[in-house]
Amino acid sequence: MPCRPIASVLVVDQGRRALAIFLQNQVSVTFQVDIHPAAKIGRGIMLDHATGIVVGETAVIENDVSILQSVTLGGTGKSGGDRHPKIREG
Repeated sequence: MPCRPIASVLVVDQGRRALAIFLQNQVSVTFQVDIHPAAKIGRGIMLDHATGIVVGETAVIENDVSILQSVTLGGTGKSGGDRHPKIREG
């Protein structure tokens, strides 16, 4: 998804969070995949049948990981801090 790196650059490098969230929302509505722009995602990620995938703001997905459809890497319920799962290299 080319939008994800663009949104990540907007958040991390330029501090343009509102625009990044808007782009992420458009992708989510169109493709039914919700990946927060601030999530850290490595290389070689495969989203198999990428429908219903949710990746939260503080989630980390390292290199060479496969994720199947309808997977949620959701929060713990805490209002801040590190609250999403980490998936180690694959």
